[in-house]
Amino acid sequence: MTKAAAYHRFDRVCTIFSLDAKDAIRAYLEAHAAPCRVEFSGRGKVWSAATVRGPKDSDPVLTLNRLQFVGPGNKGPAAEFNQINMGTGNFFKDVRVKSKETRQKVLDQIYNSEVIVGCVGEPELSKELGHYRLLFGIAGVSRGMIFDGQGMLDPHGKLVLDKFGHTDIQVFEPEEANP
Repeated sequence: MTKAAAYHRFDRVCTIFSLDAKDAIRAYLEAHAAPCRVEFSGRGKVWSAATVRGPKDSDPVLTLNRLQFVGPGNKGPAAEFNQINMGTGNFFKDVRVKSKETRQKVLDQIYNSEVIVGCVGEPELSKELGHYRLLFGIAGVSRGMIFDGQGMLDPHGKLVLDKFGHTDIQVFEPEEANP
């Protein structure tokens, strides 16, 4: 594993920027979370949070917080989504990269996102419980990319772009990334 790949092995938090506003994420979690159980909270069929719990109470917990684009603005119901969206876009807009198309691909993904899912593992993400498989699977079914705080990964575990301009590095093996 390269130094850059090791740098992107997140173990606690990440954010998924999804182009799909439909609820493919909920359906994916319900179908693929086993052996874990999933609890959704929110109003009606629209969920705002999901908690993925392992079979034992002592197992690590994965919490997903969902924000959906509702319109422009930095006040009211649009504020949190738009602030995360713009902040992440600003993170990438000045990255020095050989291919400006790569940077634009990441910026398009961020700015065209319909749903942002913040993901937190407590005390950390668990490979054994399938947390990484779920996160990359969610990115796959929702046409998303995963921001690990330093760079953007595709649904197959490959680095698209990081803050140093690194691209096209396999960070997670495909069996870790997608079922």
